[in-house]
Amino acid sequence: MSGKVIGNLYFGDRPYDAKEVGCIIHSVYRRQGYACEAFRAAVEAAFQAGTHRVYAACDPRNERSWRLLEKAGFLREAHLRQNVFFRKDANENPIWKDRIFTPD
Repeated sequence: MSGKVIGNLYFGDRPYDAKEVGCIIHSVYRRQGYACEAFRAAVEAAFQAGTHRVYAACDPRNERSWRLLEKAGFLREAHLRQNVFFRKDANENPIWKDRIFTPD
C-alpha cells in the first residue's frame, strides 16, 4: 500500500437521521471498483451506526455516475429538476442543473 490519495469520499449529515455520500476519483483510477467499494463501506458503516437513510445524487446526464450508484446498491428515486448549481455565468446568474436522487 503506497498511501497515495486517489480520490475523495464525501460523507455528510443530512436532516432526519440521514447521510449523503459522494465521491471524486482521479481519472487514472476510475472504473477499477474503488468508488463502488468506498460507497458500500460508507453505507454499511452508516447503517451499523443507526443511520435511517443514506442517499447520493448525480447529474442525470452522467451515465457512469448513476450506473456506479446502482452497482453500489442505490436506487433511482427522483429526478430533481433545476435544483442545484455549482457555478455562475458571466452575469453572476446561477447555472442550474438537474440531479438524480438515489437512496440506499
